[in-house]
Amino acid sequence: MVTLTNILGSASTVFAKESTNYEITTNNYETKDLVQHVNPLIGTNNFKGDSEWSGTAPLVSAPFGMTNFTPQTRENRIGDISYEYKDTKFKGFFATHQPAIWMGDYGYVNVMPQIGDVSPDQDGRALTFSHDDETATPYYYKVTAGKEEGKPITAEMTATERCAIYRFTYPSSDEAKIFVESARGRGNGHIEIDEDYEKYIQSSKKWLNNWDENLVSSDGYKGFIHKRAEDGSYATVDPSHFLGYDGTEMKWQGYGDDFYEAGIWEGSYSPTFDLPTLVEKMGGKYAYADRLDYALGQGYINFANEPAFQTIWTLASDEVQRPDLASKWVDVYLSKYTDVGYPGDEDNGAMSSMYLFMMSGFFPMSGTNNYYLHGTHLPEVTYHLGTGNDLVIKGINVSDENIYVQSATWNGQPLTSSKLTWEQIKEGGTLEYVMGSQPSDWAREVDNENPSDVTGLILDDSKLNEGTLALNWNEATDNTQIKQYNIYSSTQEDFELNDETLVTSTKDTTYTFDVSNEVKYFKVEAEDYFGNKSLNSPLIKVDISDFEKPILTGEIQLDERYLDIGLVKFSWPEATDNIKIKEYRVYRSNEENYDLDETSLLTATNDLSYSETKQAGTFYYTVVAVDLFGNVSDSLKLKVENSNGLTGKKLKSTENIAKNKNVTASGRHSEAEDGKYAVDGNTKTKWCSKDNESSANPDFWLEIDLGDVYQLNKWVVKHAQAGGEQASYNTRDFKLQVKSGDEWLDVDSVVGNTDSTTSRTLPMFEGRYVRLYVTNPTQANQARTTRIYEVELYGDKDYSTFTGSIMKTPGIEVSVNHAVNENEDAIKAIDFDTNTKWSCRNSNDDNGYYWLEVKLPQKYRVNALELLSAEKENASYITRDFQLQVKENGEWKDVHNVTDNQENLYYANLETPVIGDNFRLLIKKLGSANEDNARVYEFHLYGDKVVDSDKTALKIAVDLANAITDEDLDKVIPAVANEFIAARDEANTVYN
Repeated sequence: MVTLTNILGSASTVFAKESTNYEITTNNYETKDLVQHVNPLIGTNNFKGDSEWSGTAPLVSAPFGMTNFTPQTRENRIGDISYEYKDTKFKGFFATHQPAIWMGDYGYVNVMPQIGDVSPDQDGRALTFSHDDETATPYYYKVTAGKEEGKPITAEMTATERCAIYRFTYPSSDEAKIFVESARGRGNGHIEIDEDYEKYIQSSKKWLNNWDENLVSSDGYKGFIHKRAEDGSYATVDPSHFLGYDGTEMKWQGYGDDFYEAGIWEGSYSPTFDLPTLVEKMGGKYAYADRLDYALGQGYINFANEPAFQTIWTLASDEVQRPDLASKWVDVYLSKYTDVGYPGDEDNGAMSSMYLFMMSGFFPMSGTNNYYLHGTHLPEVTYHLGTGNDLVIKGINVSDENIYVQSATWNGQPLTSSKLTWEQIKEGGTLEYVMGSQPSDWAREVDNENPSDVTGLILDDSKLNEGTLALNWNEATDNTQIKQYNIYSSTQEDFELNDETLVTSTKDTTYTFDVSNEVKYFKVEAEDYFGNKSLNSPLIKVDISDFEKPILTGEIQLDERYLDIGLVKFSWPEATDNIKIKEYRVYRSNEENYDLDETSLLTATNDLSYSETKQAGTFYYTVVAVDLFGNVSDSLKLKVENSNGLTGKKLKSTENIAKNKNVTASGRHSEAEDGKYAVDGNTKTKWCSKDNESSANPDFWLEIDLGDVYQLNKWVVKHAQAGGEQASYNTRDFKLQVKSGDEWLDVDSVVGNTDSTTSRTLPMFEGRYVRLYVTNPTQANQARTTRIYEVELYGDKDYSTFTGSIMKTPGIEVSVNHAVNENEDAIKAIDFDTNTKWSCRNSNDDNGYYWLEVKLPQKYRVNALELLSAEKENASYITRDFQLQVKENGEWKDVHNVTDNQENLYYANLETPVIGDNFRLLIKKLGSANEDNARVYEFHLYGDKVVDSDKTALKIAVDLANAITDEDLDKVIPAVANEFIAARDEANTVYN
């Protein structure tokens, strides 16, 4: 006898036969049913771990069964799964209606065999098992558990449409038990269902209330669905809700404010039940197809998750008539299925059923009676319908390349529409496709008529003082619909309309462009959605010139206070121009006289100040103003002499030095919201301070004592929304300050912030006392209460902007003795990107050495070098021994030697500048392990061009001057003679 115990309270007894040797056979399936090849354990490992292809359960279910049955190894709850392959404890058979891991379960029942007195909870009743003792198929599951506990019980399970059959085989025992755990004790009642379909029919149009026709994406597409504010106005849109997805990774965006598990782009395609209206709202069927094709290409539509499953098949609808585009994107998404796993969310077999539909060539559109057609990828497939009839789908010319439908028939009759209805399918029949490699006109509208010519092309110079001109023209007409206008331009009056002269395409009847001193000719062409273009394009000449240079006078003012915190900061007067200043350009060199070119350029800015990290040495800065036509002002100059660079302690880029440091705050709302909670590393706590208007200083500040002077270049502030509060509480205006002596200096300022987290990277500076200073604590300045959840400060011991590197020189050539692959080639070491590298394997070195050679287009006087190693990969990868060499007379000469280097970012000034145009980095010892590859993330040289002029004329002058003898000079006035001798000596020095 087996005791059957209901864990929730009631108990009863059942009779069971003693153990008998039963044999389970699947012979009937092995020869005729492909289900034997299904492994239900695929996708059951490491859920929420490092595998993204997981979250499935080894369910035993009859086709279209009312209940699923699965072995259970862990607690079932929202966001988790009841079986995970890595678990070692069997906790019973689980009957579940849970449709997906993201939902709870109702009416579940667990049945668990056991022996003896054990606790009925999950951990108490669990038995150890091994996968060697496990058999899993879609129709049968078996496991022997409890061997380690000395209770080897074999549990077997199969299923019908409405119930499961369990069999438990125990060793001989008088204490065999079965535990039953159910969601509830017992129920006795009923519900009545009212017919409310009319209510839902009416509400199906409510999506129109949220259609904002004035909302435009950065791509230029207009009209989206998004939420309204409480007053009925459209709410402010978070730009991140327009972001797309990684088309390779197929990851969803997550939860936004407008849609569940969807962004605005894909959510706006959700009313497929009202497709005629949606197509109209998006500009008609031609615009709809163009827009959706673009969105799919940009990765804005996430095929990996349910909200967008149906979207691509709207292209095959009667309202859109573009089954060729549906075929195109079905083929793209089929390529995402690999032997690694499904490309997305397999809730309730979603990805599996999607695969069958896409391979077969049709798809059911929910909310309608239609099945849309896109072409088959199989020679033949048969569906046995519940009506007793068969749906047979055949494909002629099926191949990997032939993805487009050329023609189709239904029961032998030509099919001119890319859909079938359920009424047709349920009666059974044969759908036959003829496939091809190119899009065809099947089930599509055909148009070969050209749009009308563009007329009324004029030049609008009303915004010349803002630096822009505009072309305007009249709308063209077409028998279908104009897709876009193509703008072409050339400096020649007679030019062809082709890809080389195409400037851009626009849906508008205006085109705006920047002014220049160059004479240009423009043509505008209309194009419809079928690729037909207008035959004649009007021509317009644009000739607006300005050769007057801006006026920049005064001096560059160095703010010496900032030198104490490791910054060179200076400002200059505002320039004037007859039209408008475009930008200011800041240059720097360690030579007083240098060329203002790309090599010496630091930045182009609209500000009237500039700051950068202080470096040891003498530097010459130049500022010029540039107008909209490229005219350049006279220059202002500044000389800065620094005896030293930064001296503060360096930090790893991941080290938040502000965490748990001592703080002083302007105030606090309560002890539980003290300033120290803004640096505790926890976004569940915060610093909160209320209205300060009664004090002498109404602003808010939080001072952090770092305990020592550190080099810093990044600060992070986590505002109210980062801690779970409303976005309107996010800090709006604030700045970062550093203390120099008794004075607080502004290092960075933020105005108009709306984000929940602010993260800003700056030129490296240094300091011990750092302050967050808040001038506007909330979005609407309501109640003037500041809420700061975290302030974080970071440095980067490998920080460098490589400013002034001569590796920017146009025409530079770089080569190496080996590269692992083209993605780790020589150019990666001089690309100013610290995420790329040159890598060379030790089996391809030259006599134990690795080298990287740089050829410059002209001679440079090199005075410093910088090398970034690969510590980010492994500390042992820091390059230890290396040399800088210059080629002289065909031979390599050492100019700088480094041994036992410990710095990941190595920088050194050369004792004596070296002149040359061919340099080499020679690596003699790699990291601390000699077998390592050479890994160089960045290699840079610093210096100035050597002016290499023609010396012939100077030689003639010097020779003539040297021919003057002392006797000749005795006949000249002494003052004149002395002046001549000094000039002659200087000329000889220059020449030599």
